[in-house]
Amino acid sequence: MKQIAIPALLLFTAIAVFIGWAVWPTDLESARSAYERGRFERVLRILEPLVEAGNPEAQFQLGEMYALGRGVPEDDAEAARWFQRAAAQGHVGAQFQLGAMHARGEGVPINIAQSVEWFGRAALGGTVDAARRIQDLAGQGHPVAQFFLAEMYVQGRGVAEAPYEAAKWYYRAAVEGEGRAVVRAVGRLRQLAGAGLPEAQYRMGRMSAAGRAGVPDPAEAARWYALAAAQGNASAQFELGMALAEGRGVKKNPATAAEWVGKAAGQGNAAAQLQFGLMLAQGQGVSRNEDEAVTWFRRAIQGGNKEGIAALRPFAEAGHRAAQFFLGLLYYEGRELPEDNGEALKWFHRAGEQGAARAQYRVGYMNAKGQGVVRDTREAAEWYRMAAAGGYGPALEALRGLAEQGDAEGQFQLGVLSASAPGLTDSKEGAPAERISWSARVANLLRGAGNGEGGEAATWLRRATAQGHSGAAVELGRLQAEK
Repeated sequence: MKQIAIPALLLFTAIAVFIGWAVWPTDLESARSAYERGRFERVLRILEPLVEAGNPEAQFQLGEMYALGRGVPEDDAEAARWFQRAAAQGHVGAQFQLGAMHARGEGVPINIAQSVEWFGRAALGGTVDAARRIQDLAGQGHPVAQFFLAEMYVQGRGVAEAPYEAAKWYYRAAVEGEGRAVVRAVGRLRQLAGAGLPEAQYRMGRMSAAGRAGVPDPAEAARWYALAAAQGNASAQFELGMALAEGRGVKKNPATAAEWVGKAAGQGNAAAQLQFGLMLAQGQGVSRNEDEAVTWFRRAIQGGNKEGIAALRPFAEAGHRAAQFFLGLLYYEGRELPEDNGEALKWFHRAGEQGAARAQYRVGYMNAKGQGVVRDTREAAEWYRMAAAGGYGPALEALRGLAEQGDAEGQFQLGVLSASAPGLTDSKEGAPAERISWSARVANLLRGAGNGEGGEAATWLRRATAQGHSGAAVELGRLQAEK
């Protein structure tokens, strides 16, 4: 062995408490002193009676001497034999060394399962390097490492104590493991569930439903789900709701099913948000409400549940403007759906035609930028005006921007907007625009606030007329005639 996992500086340091054994501190200190002076024959004489008496620290030290070839021929197999004896008595340094040797095939055949087992024991004994190895191996999908990581979370060894995390790792060990790994993971998970930990109860429900804890038992699964759901576990609430909706292990009850699914949806469970949307859309256990259904589909998609797109699309195709706008947004942003400005513009346009102010703004913006369509500021200005009149503040800012850049259509549309809602376009208001509700401002203005004198309206219409805009000239004449 050319490299040893624990630095030689720690060679003669007693690093653990051993059950049932007394440590000979004086003899071990003498051995350490002799080792530091290179008197290896004396070290061996001191260690011999301790090793024969079964002292694990002495066994560990002798193993390291064989591993490093100090005072004895270098012999990995002999080192492993002495590490094995010390490790079996709980010596964490020896356990770590055995883990490393089994991983590398030094003195013993390569055996990843044994390596993980010894690293796990060392980690539970407080060895930091072993804890890191276990975390890495658990993340790579080794069930034994997953089991030990769960144990570490339970005991707070090498990681902060976290029973919820422990339940997750016991579950993974049970699902991904075989034989003994499954048995002990299920046993420990059951203990946590019995102690009232909701995450463990939910995981036991999953195990019971899938038959990983024996034969599939829907009634037992529902029992565990109910216990966890009552404590607010969103995943369990969703599963309980679905069991009630489908009559799995419990009597079918659509109303109670919708109640539990709704609770899970309210906590952000994306699967529950989709299902609750479907329940609302179909009136299953709850009053039918398509507007609410679309809202939950949107939340599900935003939560990462792409199945919500398939649920949302029929509503968009049926003319639901909120669904049309959100579908357009999905195409525009290119996250949940492939980016497609043409499709985005199509759905924004459909929603905008039904008066959706945000969709109208998007149509205007895409026309102004030439996204999904040939750039057309005339079209952009008209859509901006409609969106601004509908109370969407960014549309007014965009329209003003076009007008101030000298765009005749922008000036015309801003003039028309200002004439129809006096004061709306006035940038010199007492309160900051961002502190005022745009929809409230527009509603008040259209109810008659302002006297229609059209000071700002006339200004913008004159500018557009000066550029030859015939519509602006007509509107300006009408405005002046009304004075």
